[in-house]
Amino acid sequence: MLVTMDHFKIISSALLVLACAACGTSSEDSQTQTSVDEADASADAEAASKVSDAGKPDETAPAQPAADAPKEADISDWRTLVDGAWELAGGEEGYRCARLTATEDLYIKEFQPIAPLGTHHTLLSVNEEPTGPDGIEGCGPNDNGHVTLLGSGVGEDYSSGPLPDGVAYKIPKGSQVNLNLHLFNVQDAALTGKSGVKIRTTTADKVREFAQVTLAGPVQLSIPKGESTSKGTCTLTNDATVFAVSPHMHQLGTHLKAVAKRAQGEPVTLFDGPYDFNEQRQYPADMLKLSAGDTVDVECTYNNTTDQTVMFGNSSLEEMCFVGLYRFPLAEGSLVCAR
Repeated sequence: MLVTMDHFKIISSALLVLACAACGTSSEDSQTQTSVDEADASADAEAASKVSDAGKPDETAPAQPAADAPKEADISDWRTLVDGAWELAGGEEGYRCARLTATEDLYIKEFQPIAPLGTHHTLLSVNEEPTGPDGIEGCGPNDNGHVTLLGSGVGEDYSSGPLPDGVAYKIPKGSQVNLNLHLFNVQDAALTGKSGVKIRTTTADKVREFAQVTLAGPVQLSIPKGESTSKGTCTLTNDATVFAVSPHMHQLGTHLKAVAKRAQGEPVTLFDGPYDFNEQRQYPADMLKLSAGDTVDVECTYNNTTDQTVMFGNSSLEEMCFVGLYRFPLAEGSLVCAR
C-alpha cells in the first residue's frame, strides 16, 4: 500500500537521497545561495555509473548512447539551483531546510548533488506556494514539499545522466523549492560545509512528460545483532516507466537487491550488489515499463555490529531499506510505497 506522510512521520529523502532542535547556523555562511551561477560542465558529472543486466554496478562498462538520449544541444550548462551552508558541533545530527522561490518555470533534465562530508542525504521537493521565507533554517525530517524531485545520499559530483528525451522535472514559476538536508557529524571536532543541488535545464517545447521519485521498501525494521536480511514490497498504483534507481540504507547495510515483478513479463533485477553508505549513487534502469499492480521487491542485508537491536528510523544510527524509483509520468501519491 502507499503510505502517506501522515502515517509515515519519521520519513525524510533520497532515498533516496532526525529532528533538528539544536541546529546552529553561522551568519554569512547560513545564507541560501539563491543565484543560479553557471558552472562549467565537468566530464565526470556526465560519466554515470552503469548497471549490468544482472543489476550489479558495472564500473568498467563503457558509456553507450541510448536511443532515447536527449540532444546535448537541448540542455543547458550546469548551474546551482539552491544550496545552504551549515555548521555542526562534534557528534551532532540534525536537519536544515534551504528554500528558494522560483522566478521562472524550470524544466530540469539532470541533477548533481553538492554533498560534502557531513551530508547524510538530501531531499529536493516543491510546494505550489511558499511555505516560509527563502533562506536556510533548522527544520525537521517531515518538512518537505508536495512533489518530490530528488533523493540523494552520501557522495557528490555525480549524476546518472540526463533524463530521457522528452522527460523533465518541472518547477513552476512562483512555487518554492525545498532542499531538506539531513546532516550528521561523526567527528569530535566541529564540521562546516555547504550542501545543495546543481541542475541542467531544457525548454518547455522539449518536454512531453514530467518525472518524480518513489521510495520502495518496508517502513518497519527490527535488525538483530549480527548478519540478517529484511524484505519489503511496493505495489504500484499507477503505470510508470522507471529510468533510474538508487539504493538507500544506513551504516549497517551491506547489500541490497531490488526486483520488479510484472504481470506481463519476466521479473527484472533493478539492482543486486554491495552497498556502501559513503558512496550512494543512482543507476540507469533501462526505461523499464511497469503497470499498476506490478510490484518491486526489496531485500536488504545488514551486519549489525552494535550490542542492540536496531529499528527503522531517519537517524544514521537507525536503519532504512529503500530503493528510489526515478519514474514518469507524474502521478498522485505518497513519496513512500510500502506494503
